[in-house]
Amino acid sequence: MDKLIPLIKKYYNKIVFVPWWHCDERRGAPNCVVCARGDFYARRLNNRKINYKCEQKRFLYIVRYMPLRILQILEMLRQMDEPMQQFLQNQARINVISLGAGPGFDIAAIQKYLVEQNINNVQKNVTCWRVDKEQLWDQIAVDVINIYESDSVHFEHNCWTFDFSNPIPPFSGSVQSDDFNIIIASYFLSELDENSLANVFSLIKENTLGPSLIMINDINDSNGDVKNILINLRDFLGSDYKWKYDDNGIVGKNEVRRDYPYPRDFGKAEPYFTCWKSKTIRVLITKIT
Repeated sequence: MDKLIPLIKKYYNKIVFVPWWHCDERRGAPNCVVCARGDFYARRLNNRKINYKCEQKRFLYIVRYMPLRILQILEMLRQMDEPMQQFLQNQARINVISLGAGPGFDIAAIQKYLVEQNINNVQKNVTCWRVDKEQLWDQIAVDVINIYESDSVHFEHNCWTFDFSNPIPPFSGSVQSDDFNIIIASYFLSELDENSLANVFSLIKENTLGPSLIMINDINDSNGDVKNILINLRDFLGSDYKWKYDDNGIVGKNEVRRDYPYPRDFGKAEPYFTCWKSKTIRVLITKIT
């Protein structure tokens, strides 16, 4: 059984499946599941902002979305070009940053991939930065980002609380400003305004001077907003970066059930594989120098 299932069970057992009539965040929903579901998807229809202050909503987010989000990043990693695969396999030190990381699903996926691919048990040191403006995820993230630890791959975790609407300060500590090998933005760019996007674009370009992999996983919206963002990013980065694009990335219930066989008693939280298939835009951007 994957290490993910016990963690999901831990947070499933924390969920209270009754209407919270005294909750200021329930927005008229009859129960917490409906409230959480409406927040994460209906917001794009009515300009609603997500509010993570509700603890129940954070628990539901873990149970409902973690397997799908991790699987999406894993599938992208498995599709990267051979030169980048070889670089990551041979590199003794790897620096990773996840933008808008929330509870750390992307970091967990990176961990799982690097541990699985390290078939020769080469000692690796991986420094991970989990970047998010919301500190309420920090406690849960400790559980998520440590789930795939191993003896041969040592992970150092850093948390950076930051809102990209602000100017980006210089990095400090063990990661220098030019050596991120993996940058992930999953369900993040679509949430940003023009000023924040400009700051993210600058961070990506200024911190990928060496061999690097940029991973973007986002909604495939009907009005093409994300596609326009990617066009602007491509123009900004220039010709040194190689793009691999897929706007039909679907992970459905069969794939999620295969990789993460949910116990049936989790069904009350409506894990995301019971909903409609997730169609996303996925981009792998590589730079080998």
